Amino acid sequence: MPLMHFKQVSFYRFTKDIDFTQESLAAALESARFQEAPADGGTASEDRGAGSSLPVRFGWSNPLPYDSESLVYEQNGCLLFSLQKAEKVLPASVVNQKLDQRVQAIEMKDARKLRRKEKQEMKEDLIAELLPRAFSKSSWSKAYIDLTKGLLVVASSSANKADEITSLLREDVGSLPILPVKPDVNPALQFTDWVKNQSQPANLAIGGACTLTSQDQQGMSIRCKGSENLNEAVLSHIEDGLLVSKLDVSWEDRMSFSLDEKFTLSGIKLLDAAIDSMPESDGDIADRFASEFHLFTSDMRVLHDDLLAALGADEADTEAQADPAKADSSTQADDAGDSNDANQAAAATADENSEETTTAEDAPW
Repeated sequence: MPLMHFKQVSFYRFTKDIDFTQESLAAALESARFQEAPADGGTASEDRGAGSSLPVRFGWSNPLPYDSESLVYEQNGCLLFSLQKAEKVLPASVVNQKLDQRVQAIEMKDARKLRRKEKQEMKEDLIAELLPRAFSKSSWSKAYIDLTKGLLVVASSSANKADEITSLLREDVGSLPILPVKPDVNPALQFTDWVKNQSQPANLAIGGACTLTSQDQQGMSIRCKGSENLNEAVLSHIEDGLLVSKLDVSWEDRMSFSLDEKFTLSGIKLLDAAIDSMPESDGDIADRFASEFHLFTSDMRVLHDDLLAALGADEADTEAQADPAKADSSTQADDAGDSNDANQAAAATADENSEETTTAEDAPW
C-alpha cells in the first residue's frame, strides 16, 4: 500500500511570490503545535474550536508516517504539513438517556412538569459533567505547498475542510495570498461536451460514471454508472438540459479520479504506471516515503497543467494578465484574511466524503 497518496485534492494558487522555506514555515507552525488535552479531561489552552457545541482542538502535527518532531517535511520543492483536529465524542443517545432519567426523578419528586428552559439548563450541566470522561476522536488534514508551481495542494475535496486548514494556516503564518484554481470555462459545460460528443481530451480518458445536475432552483442531481461509454440515458438527460457536474476520468494510466465542476478531485486511485514506478515495499520507510512523495508531487504538477489545458487556463491568471490592478486587489484582500470564496463554496458544498480528514485507522500513510 502506498505511503504517500492523497485521496482527494483541492488546488489553490498563490497570487504573489512566496518565500516560504522548511525552516520558516516550521517556525510559524511551532507556536500552534498540537497538544494533547490535560490528563484531568479539561481542554487545552490552544483550543480553536469556536462555534462547536463540543470542544474541538486544532494544532499542527507530524505529517510523516513515522515518528518525527518536525512539523514540515521538504522534498521535491514541496513543503508537506498536517493539521490535527481532536473532537470530544459524546453520543446524543447517552446524553438524552441520562437527561430523561434526571427529569423524571425531579418531576416525580416535585410533582410538576419541568419547563423547557429548565431541561435545557440540565442538559448543559449534564454535558459539562460527562465531557471529562468522553473519548476524543482525532483526524488529520494534509496539505503541501509546491514552491516550484506556486500552488497549495490540500488533501480534501470538501470546501469546508479545505477552508479549515487554509484559515488556520493563514492565522499562523500571518499572510496567505491564495485563490482557488478555477478554469476559464465552466467545467460542467466542458464535461457535458465531452460526454455528448464522446470526445477524449488530451491525456485523459472518460470513465464509466458521472453526475448530472439541473440548472434550475431545484438543483436535482442524478448519478449515472455504466460501461466505459456512458449509456443513452445520460444523453437523454443532457438533451433535457442537465449538465455533467462530475465526471470519472483517468489520466495517463497513472491515476483515476472524479473531477467536479469546482475543479476538485475525489476518489483518487493510483493506476499501474504509478504503482510500478514506486520503490520496493520492503525498503526503509523514510526512503520509501521520500520516493513516493517525490513521485506523487511530480505527477500532481503535470496533472494540474493537463487538466487546465483541457478545461481552460486558470481564470486568475487571465485576470492578472488583463488587469494587474485587479490581481493586486485580490491579493490584498486575501492578505487581510478575506476567504469569501472558500466560505461561499463551503455553504454550497456538502461533506459528501469523509476521506479528506482521515482517522488513524484509515489514514493513507
